[in-house]
Order: sequence, then structure tokens, then C-alpha cells
Amino acid sequence: MKTYTVLYAQDVPHYCTHKIHAANDAKALRKAMKYPATHNLIFEDPAWDSPVLLRIVHIEDEKGGIVAADIELDDFRLSRASDSQACDTRLAGTLRTLRDAIAGLPITILNGPLYDALHAADRELARAQGDAA
Repeated sequence: MKTYTVLYAQDVPHYCTHKIHAANDAKALRKAMKYPATHNLIFEDPAWDSPVLLRIVHIEDEKGGIVAADIELDDFRLSRASDSQACDTRLAGTLRTLRDAIAGLPITILNGPLYDALHAADRELARAQGDAA
């Protein structure tokens, strides 16, 4: 029988409040979105009841060898957006599949709800990719 060491990780959201002053709601939103990038915020209020990203960081054998790593254990995903209009590639792939499947149907049945679904998929795909819809 071997002994293994499992390193688990789980992220807990931490919150902080900060007062801002703005002329209107839209400017308040813009200011709030800029603030974390230019100032230090202190996040001291953990939400222990809302953990996310439960995962196995790695499993190590008795000799220190890593036998498994980066295994997700819940339904949350951490992703990095390359810009403010980053596309969720899984959603875009699903929308493309839906659009292509509907577009491949005979034109005689491509009306009503199917026609609407085809155009909805096109609009959502364009929106997800940051294109004009």
C-alpha cells in the first residue's frame, strides 16, 4: 500500500467596500470599473459560505513525484479575458453548431421558430465575439 499526499484548493470570495463620487449612474459604473486597476483595495470580508473552484492542485507519491494535477472538482471555471469583449469559446462553439445545424435544414422547414433560432444564434455569436450584431 502506498501513501499519497493530496493538495486541495478552494477559492473563497473576499469583499470590500469603497465610496466613489460620480455625476450619474453611468459615470459611477465607469469609475468603479477603473478603480481596482489604479488603487489598492483591501479585501477583508470573506464569504466562507460561497467557495468556488474546488480542485486538486496535485497528488504526490511517497517519493515526491506528481501523479496527477489540476483536476477540477466543481462546476466553476477560472478564465482570463484578453479584453473586455472576450468570447467564451465553448459558448461560441455551441452557437456555431446550432447555427450550422439549423442552416443545413431544407429551406421548406426553415421558417417560424427555426428561422428565429438561426438568427438568434447568429446575433448571440456576434455579441459574444464583440462584433456588431
